[in-house]
Amino acid sequence: MDGDKPVSYWKGDAGDFENPNPSIKWVEMINDPTIGEISKPHKAGIIAFKLSIKKREGADPYNFLTEKAWINPPPPRPAVRSVRAYIFQCRDLPNADDDSLSDPYVKIWS
Repeated sequence: MDGDKPVSYWKGDAGDFENPNPSIKWVEMINDPTIGEISKPHKAGIIAFKLSIKKREGADPYNFLTEKAWINPPPPRPAVRSVRAYIFQCRDLPNADDDSLSDPYVKIWS
């Protein structure tokens, strides 16, 4: 959000979150073209979250703290990871320079 403007969003199906013991799920955000703050779709961001939806039955609210997934708070950050990439082959890439000797590469961002 940028104040009250949604810069990017994610849409999901509520039925995918009926498990009372969910695991952390990563999703790609979608840039909101009506706001126009994000120029490239891959820069809309990703988020990790845990969500459980339970149908309310009766007058008493459901106590999620009885479920294993909700007893402990989530970790503050995901674990550090190592990444190794080897580009085996590329085809039909557009030329990025005049001599056609551009080397393809992998870019990883967080």
